[in-house]
Amino acid sequence: MENSAENNNDRRGKIEAEIRRVEEALRKTKSQYQKNDYGKYLRRMKKALEATLALILALVLQVGAAQAGETEQMWVLCNPESYVCIREAPKKNAHVGGYLYFGDSVETDGLTKGDWIHVVNASVELGEGWVHKGYLGWSEPQEINLPAKVLKKQTRARGCIEGQVKNTLKKGTVVTVYAENLQWSVTSVGYIKTELLEVQRE
Repeated sequence: MENSAENNNDRRGKIEAEIRRVEEALRKTKSQYQKNDYGKYLRRMKKALEATLALILALVLQVGAAQAGETEQMWVLCNPESYVCIREAPKKNAHVGGYLYFGDSVETDGLTKGDWIHVVNASVELGEGWVHKGYLGWSEPQEINLPAKVLKKQTRARGCIEGQVKNTLKKGTVVTVYAENLQWSVTSVGYIKTELLEVQRE
């Protein structure tokens, strides 16, 4: 019960932190665009709000599922040409029980340990195991393989979702987006928050 309460408090903290982050980002974005291109500001605001609402909904549903003893759906977000290991224990050197691929859907029972999430009903022989949280997202991803422009200076590209910073990019840098969900994009230089990229779709 104590572990469940701690997990719920952690999720609520993530929701509050995400709301504060988006409010600050929108304030800066409005100041930047309101004199030049208010339409661009509105498009960025809509994109940021959609991502935030999706994250909040996922976290709220996860809290409810954990309290009810139910499972919650997540999706694998990695390079479409790669894979993610599902391990028998929450350690990077633990035995590999199987592999998950881009877009695979898994269920989590709410059990976490450090950077690892326990998944069940997985399409591997054991049927369950541990996956690093940096490769699981709360919204279904799509493969796009399109160029995108970085919208903000000092944009960080990470090794995985919320992982260590690999690169710091200048505003206007062009990268290739291999895949994205509402919150994160897998690019040629690492994981970047989707709202910080403008994909060239035409």
